[in-house]
Amino acid sequence: GLCVRGRVPSEFLLQDQYLHKGVIVVLKDTPEATIGLMLNRPSNTLAPTFSPYDNVRRVCFGGPYSTQGLTGRSGGFWVHRSEELAKRGIGQAVGQSGLYVTQPQKLSEADRSQCLVVEGFCMWPKKEFAQAEELRRGPWKGARVPEGGLQSEIDAGKFEAIEVTEDAFNAFLVAAATPQTAAEANSQGTPVPGGEETIPPSLLGMAAWEKCLPVGGGGEGGRGHHER
Repeated sequence: GLCVRGRVPSEFLLQDQYLHKGVIVVLKDTPEATIGLMLNRPSNTLAPTFSPYDNVRRVCFGGPYSTQGLTGRSGGFWVHRSEELAKRGIGQAVGQSGLYVTQPQKLSEADRSQCLVVEGFCMWPKKEFAQAEELRRGPWKGARVPEGGLQSEIDAGKFEAIEVTEDAFNAFLVAAATPQTAAEANSQGTPVPGGEETIPPSLLGMAAWEKCLPVGGGGEGGRGHHER
């Protein structure tokens, strides 16, 4: 249930550049690996619709590893932060993060509008599993794979622990909804350079991150293992 965000000033300081400014919730931390979902990287892929009245939702890039390989089913993760849905028993709590993971079949049309659709996951292997991942990637990747899971990256100052507030999660929902122009985003209080041209979804996700989770505004960085 630990939530972290990337804190390095440039993506070029990261081995995996997609993690730059990434907001990640840890699903599981085991002796083999840390597994988490990135929440603020909406893509151009649209989520599957269940009726002609569904709002358009964009699938968020949760990480480079296949969701099906982790869950045994397709469809990604549906993540919400709704106390009302939680009271109805919808979703499995992710630690103490306030976030819940569920399946689309359990959601009504109205419920789905409160969810992020996340495909893929991130993984930070440990010990001999990190060595195996380093061999799998090959020498072209350049840097070695740390052997301490995500915690070693936190200790190195590349990530910091935060709280994903309700406002921040709602901003991620907006970023993953219908396409917006820069002018529309600015009118809603999310500063993005530009005018009437459509904003790339990933840029809007980053703007939502910077609006709701300003640098220095996160929680205390910390140690500890968090299980789903």
